[in-house]
Amino acid sequence: ATESGTPQDNTSAFIADVRDIKNQQDEEEKKSASPTASISDQSGGSGWEDAVHVARRSYKDPLRELHPSSAVIHAGYHSDLSERAIKPPVFKSSTFVFATAEEGELFFKRAYGLKGNDGQPPGLVYSRLNNPNVEIIEDKLVSLER
Repeated sequence: ATESGTPQDNTSAFIADVRDIKNQQDEEEKKSASPTASISDQSGGSGWEDAVHVARRSYKDPLRELHPSSAVIHAGYHSDLSERAIKPPVFKSSTFVFATAEEGELFFKRAYGLKGNDGQPPGLVYSRLNNPNVEIIEDKLVSLER
């Protein structure tokens, strides 16, 4: 798929990328000893259902098998994370809620690498440290790395 800049061309490139992925999966299924149902078998075979399947993957997936113009649009965000909004909302929050004070303490220890840090990602703590919009941009930039 090629990128020419118009929304229609970018949508066509995305659909072409999804179809390429589906064709690769179909080829792999034919080669395997125990074939499984393909995306087309599960969804009825339309390109849009295939696109929905790609959209339902983890929001942290860099989608490197897609054309860069498709990957950067779709990486880093999933509508289920924000009340099913198509576009990521602008988060103006400076602080975030914790289930308990102990959870908040652990998140700050993770964020600052303090003693008692368990090495897990910090989660959303405070906008000076991390913010959903910044994380979305970071994930989109990762999708462009080849």
